[in-house]
Amino acid sequence: DWPRKILNMCPKIAFAVIEADGARHKPFKAPASHEPVVPNGCDVLVGVVGLDALGLVCSEKNVYNAEIIANITGLQIDKDIISANDIANVMTHRGHWRSRDIAKRYAVCINKGNADPSDAHDIVRCISKSSFLDLGVERVVLTGRNDKGRFVVRESYDKAALHHFIDFHHHHHPTSSN
Repeated sequence: DWPRKILNMCPKIAFAVIEADGARHKPFKAPASHEPVVPNGCDVLVGVVGLDALGLVCSEKNVYNAEIIANITGLQIDKDIISANDIANVMTHRGHWRSRDIAKRYAVCINKGNADPSDAHDIVRCISKSSFLDLGVERVVLTGRNDKGRFVVRESYDKAALHHFIDFHHHHHPTSSN
């Protein structure tokens, strides 16, 4: 409960972001059964995936815990290419965060979204499938860097928008942040 104690000692700080689990600088990781290690009292857990994982071969060279990713997705290690659906399957796999009761809420962050967002939208579309939303994904956020190199939220979809993502995406363009 140390994060809560620190926040209580510093009333001007509204929240703390704590990296609970690294991926050894690889864009995609499937957590082992004991991961992520999250402090008690975590309100929101955010699973992060790099958009650059899309199209990579599922191998330990490219991703962290390739064997776990293969077990979840059915991909063959060192042979098959990671798709948007594979990423959605891993990021929402069996409500992993729910089964261990490690967070009240869960969101997915698709990072490194600096180019054409269509690849990120493919992942959002896959997460929008009702079977994934039933696992409790509350928000999907697309992030990247702006022209000044600052980290920004480019697009954000709450649960209602995710339920209607296909229609929403074709008729509206989310507001970009700079």
